[in-house]
Amino acid sequence: MNTIFDTTTYKDFQQRLNQLNASSAPLWGKMNVAQMLAHCNQALEMSLGKIELEMKSNIFMRWIVKPMVLSKKPFSQNLPTSTGFIIADEREFEKEKQRIAKNIEEAYKRGLEGYWKPHIAFGKLKPEEWGHLTYKHLDHHFRQFGV
Repeated sequence: MNTIFDTTTYKDFQQRLNQLNASSAPLWGKMNVAQMLAHCNQALEMSLGKIELEMKSNIFMRWIVKPMVLSKKPFSQNLPTSTGFIIADEREFEKEKQRIAKNIEEAYKRGLEGYWKPHIAFGKLKPEEWGHLTYKHLDHHFRQFGV
């Protein structure tokens, strides 16, 4: 399975990130590019333990939704965003771009041996699961903006 911990994948995300600019337009969804980066930053920072979000885990999310999300299948377009991750205010593109570059690097370096916080909906994830979920989430949103 694809993972952010793979060196080739990590470098690919760096290149894709550098293709984005402040006027990049979404192919679907409601967020602009700066909001998308802020949204991805929030998810990364939650997994890295930089921010605390309210746990919303339950048996349905852990046993039914989690296996579907962690499957090899890419995320579909226009999936609903969890309320804790909606970015409604305007954000500064360059600031969010620099922030996500650092967060992606930190996730890559933390790798399989590092500490990962429990997911707010799925509970405790193995590092392999975090690596795959991080890949899927970033890939989904980069595809959303055509990169």
